[in-house]
Formats: sequence, structure tokens, C-alpha cells
Amino acid sequence: MNFAENLLFMKHLFILIAFFGLLFQIKNSTAQTTLQAGDIAIIGYNTNLGAGGCNSSYNTDDLIAFLTFKDITTNTEIILTDQGYISTSGVNHTFRTGEGVVKFTRTGATIPAGSVFYVAFGDAPSICGGTTSACSSGWSVAALFGALSALDLNSGGDQLFIMQGNFTTQTNFVGSFIYGITTTGVWNYGSGSSTLSNLPSALNCLNFVATDAGQSRYTGANNAAATRSVHLVNIYNTLNWSAVVNVSPSCPTSNNFTFSSLLNTIIINPEPSNGNGGADQNICQNTTTMAAMGAGTWSVISGTGNFSSLTSPTANVTGLSTGVNIFRWTLANCAGIAEVKINVGNAVAPAVSIVSNPILTTICQGTSVTFTATPTNGGTNPGYQWQVNNINVPGNSATFTTTTLANNDQIKVILTSNSTCASPTTATSNVISFTVNPTVTPTIAINPSANNICQGDNVTFTAVFTNGGTTPIFQWYVNNITVGTNSPTYTANNIMNNIDVKVRFTSNALCRSTINVIDSAMTSISLRDCNVYSLFIPDLFSPNQDGNNDKFKIEGDNSLIKDFEIKIFDRFGNMVYQSNNFLETKTNGWDGTAAGNIQPAGAYSWQIKGSFVNNQNLEYKQKTIGNLFLVR
Repeated sequence: MNFAENLLFMKHLFILIAFFGLLFQIKNSTAQTTLQAGDIAIIGYNTNLGAGGCNSSYNTDDLIAFLTFKDITTNTEIILTDQGYISTSGVNHTFRTGEGVVKFTRTGATIPAGSVFYVAFGDAPSICGGTTSACSSGWSVAALFGALSALDLNSGGDQLFIMQGNFTTQTNFVGSFIYGITTTGVWNYGSGSSTLSNLPSALNCLNFVATDAGQSRYTGANNAAATRSVHLVNIYNTLNWSAVVNVSPSCPTSNNFTFSSLLNTIIINPEPSNGNGGADQNICQNTTTMAAMGAGTWSVISGTGNFSSLTSPTANVTGLSTGVNIFRWTLANCAGIAEVKINVGNAVAPAVSIVSNPILTTICQGTSVTFTATPTNGGTNPGYQWQVNNINVPGNSATFTTTTLANNDQIKVILTSNSTCASPTTATSNVISFTVNPTVTPTIAINPSANNICQGDNVTFTAVFTNGGTTPIFQWYVNNITVGTNSPTYTANNIMNNIDVKVRFTSNALCRSTINVIDSAMTSISLRDCNVYSLFIPDLFSPNQDGNNDKFKIEGDNSLIKDFEIKIFDRFGNMVYQSNNFLETKTNGWDGTAAGNIQPAGAYSWQIKGSFVNNQNLEYKQKTIGNLFLVR
């Protein structure tokens, strides 16, 4: 091969290895079968096969045959013990010590439901010879306490339990009983002999009391189609077992022990609906009433329970444990078996909290706000009643959306829990209150300190605005050119020409209208002709005929005067002089008389009206009135 071919071959080899590795991983990750009481039954036993028993070719003491009503998958573990059972307290089952506890783990293929399988134990529990070649095939064996040989049935009478769970110590077991057998003829621990045992309540009608201590086998129905409970009833019946009197135990052969011709794969029909133990219950209190059917007997599988009558299908039960309690209803004559689970929950208090989106509780009028409720112990289908200011709003949802909030509105929700153990059933959330601001529209205008001005004058412009917010922005423009700073005022200095002024206003007010940048109207500033300063109006004259200031005269360029009127008043408001002719007033003036009468010395006032030829108002020093003193 060349390099490329080698590379391709290695790639394919790697993929193949990975594929088989994945298959191996999947195969070895099979979950074990969880067994319950009655899923496996003992249908044959033979003690003391070899090592001094019936035949030295059998290098084992005991051989047990089982019938399974459930598929036994790879990795399934079962525990066998011949220790005597004493009592149960809660989940702890107490045994007599000093005998064997052995775990068998299925390493072979799945054993289908309805099949018979064998295990052997005693001196060498993993080895079995002779004609019964299937014993312990496909199982690994481990002693949980002591040696493997400690699990050893006494041919003079003993007991054997099938279990699944864990021995925390050699005398304490936590788990499930599956089946039991005693070859002493009675279930009675009595004085505590190693060959005597009590019967766990979980195995009521799921056990066999043998009359032969050494060997016996089930010889009942062959290929029968029935329910599991009917099969178990048949197995329980001693009339369906071989009658062998063991003075010296016989060796197992295909005729007297194996089941290849007696029980092929049996048919397991579903259990009938009648005669059941009632529905499972989820309750909150530690007492309940059962609802079984038919005549039977109650027994406690796990948990605790004090029955008012063990034979009443509607017995009252008190003293239930928190959590799952399992009770078995066994019909009379073992005609049916049903288990009922009573799940006792703790009382829980429902609670609910709400949040809003947006989170901020200061909003603008018309804002869409969504409230979301988060329940605690609300159950599978909680109910929600939203309220605004303690008034119910329609809907039943974990969310509530509105656009009509008003100022100081208060929102909350009332949760109704459907949790099994809710107490009380309702809860009220926190309250969210909102500040709702109205929508505002910013406005802007300009107020100038002067308008009709002289060339070189200064003018200050002030922005008059509303709804500017906390930090409004101002940009001033003179003839559309940006000027000034970010200030509500702007001063134009030494104005030499007509100007147009505006300001651009940016508001940051809450809840402003969509337009937040606006321009003011244009304000125009016009220059006027200020030649009025060429006039001269004296404030004193002395008509005493001495040739100096004998008349009140106005000085100025009469060519600049378009309209003219002057009036002079005494201190009593009487007009003493009036003229509409600027040139006459300039030339002749007022001589201090009125209607030929000499006016007294004192204070007088003047008033002028008119306009210059440029249509600006006639003024003297920007005034149209002034004071005058007459001196004699």
C-alpha cells in the first residue's frame, strides 16, 4: 500500500474500533430489572446434591429452580439468604445473623418472562455438573458477608428469601422482598433456631410452605395461560408439588427436577380489573380511607400505616409516613394481589411575586407595561387574578399587559394554587405602584432687549421656553450662522447691520412629544437713522432783554425735519407756547410770554412730536419730553 492507502485503511480501522467500542458500552450499560414481590417464584429445590449428598459428581450443595414473571435483563441483581427473618421497623428488616447472604448478578442474556432458570450454591455455588447443565449459567456470584459456602440449605428444614436491595449490616436489610420458601412446614421464628423464620408481611401469599425438607418441585399446570396471581396461587398449592419423602435426597435428573418438559414458556395474562386495591392517592394528611374491592387482607410493604381492620377493603389508615407508603391488598385464597401507593405530602404555603417590564415605575402616559407573576407552590395549573387599585381585571394568566395606567395606580395579583397540599390555597403578591407623567410638548420663543436700534448698539436675546427638561440645549443662529454658547441668552454686540436671530432648542423633558428639537421663529433687528442727536433743545433761557439767551430756540438742520410740533407747559400744565414750524422755532423761538403776558421765572416742560425725513420718530437724546427753566 502507498501512504494514502495506509491512511485510508487506518481511518476505516479507527471507525470500526469506535463502532464496536460503542456497542460494547451500550451492551454493558443495560439497567437492571427492578423486581417487586411476586415477580419471581421458587418452583423447585434440592439440598445436599454433592459433597457427601446424593452424588459426588455435583460439586455443590443446593440447586434452586425459579420461575420469572418479568424479564430479567443483564446486570440485574438478586440477593438470596437463608437467614431467619425476625421483624420490620420502618424500612429496616431484621434478620438472624450467622448464615449466608449471597448476591447473584445476571451476566448472560435477558431471561424472558415466563421462563425457568436455576442457581446453585453451597460449597461451590458457581459450579454445577451432571445432567442439569443450566444451573448458575450466566450469573456471577458474590458473598456479601462471610464465605460463599455460608449460604447452605439444611436438608432437615430451612428457609430461603429472594430479595432486591441492600444489607447495611448482616442483620439489617433495606429493600424489597420478592419471594420466600420454608421447608420446616411453618413460618414461625420461635426460639430463633437457624432453621426457623417469621414471614415478612410483604410476602403474604407470595411464599411456599414445603412439607419436604430435602427436595421437591412444582408439578402443576403446563403451558397454562393465566394471570400472574393465578400462577402464584397454583404454585402456592402444595397439591401441585411432587411428594418425595427424603430419607436420602435423590439426585436431580431430567425426570425429577428439570422443567424443560414440564414448563415451557408460560403465558402471563394481564391481571383483571376487579378485585383491585383502589387507586393510588396523593394526600396531605397522615390518614386516609382505602378503596379496595373484594375480600382480602391488607399488608404494609413500605412506609407505615395503622389499619382499622386488616380485612376491610375500606379500612381507615392512620399514622402514614411522609412520602410514599405502599400497601398490598391480597384477595382471599390468594386469588389476586394489588398494591396501592399513598403519597403523603407536606403542607406547602403558596407565594407569588411580580415584576414589571419596564422595571422603572416612573413612566409616560400610554406606555405599555407587562407584569409577570412568578409562583411558588402554585401547583400544575395555578389561577391568577390581577387587580388594579384592588379592582379585578379580566384574564387568568401569569402575565398582564396594559397601556392605560394612571398616576399612582397600584397593581398586584392573587394566586390560587392547585397544589395538592397548598395551605392556604391563595396568596397575594407584592404591590407595584407607578408614577405616570403626562405627555408634554416643548415650545420656544425669543424676547430681544431692544428692536429698533442705532448702529453699534448691543441687544440681548432671551429664550422663552416650556417643557425643556432638566438640561435643555440651546444653539443660537444669526443670519443662519451658529453663534454663542449653550445658554438661554445671547448678546449681540456692536450691531452694524440688520440681523435675523433664531435659537434651536433641544428638550430632554420626560414624556415629551415625538419632536424634541425645535427652532424658534426668526426675530429681526432693524437699525434706524440716529441723526436725532443733531438737534439741540436748551434747558434754560433768560428773557431779560440783555441780549444773551433772551429766547428759547431749537438748533438743528431743518432739512432733516419732515414733521414737527413743539409745546411748552408751565408747572400747572397750561400750554404757554406751541409751534408746528421747525424753522420759525429755530429762528424766533419763544420769548417767555403767553398771550402778551410775561411768564414768571420757574420750571417749564417741553414736548416734541414729528419725524425725520427717514420716517423715524423725532427725538432729542432719545427723548420726546424734557424740562426747561426760565430765569429773570
